[in-house]
Amino acid sequence: MPIPLSCYPTGRASQPQNEENAMLKYAIVFALISLVAGALGFTGVAAGAAGIAKVLFVVFLILTLIFVVLAFKAAGAVSRAIK
Repeated sequence: MPIPLSCYPTGRASQPQNEENAMLKYAIVFALISLVAGALGFTGVAAGAAGIAKVLFVVFLILTLIFVVLAFKAAGAVSRAIK
């Protein structure tokens, strides 16, 4: 039985969009909003957007660190299982 075409992913095939990439993208967007708002004199909006960008970036770094540690643990478990 052939696999229907609707089961294949569409769009970019290089890397699927995950939560980490989206979080970093939003952090960059809020940082840019903060810079533009600050340049235009909207200091309240700039401060709020900068705060949101900082929080998203820190959460991104924490999640990245967790996934790197888990990847090293999984690689170690696989190498022990092979031996």
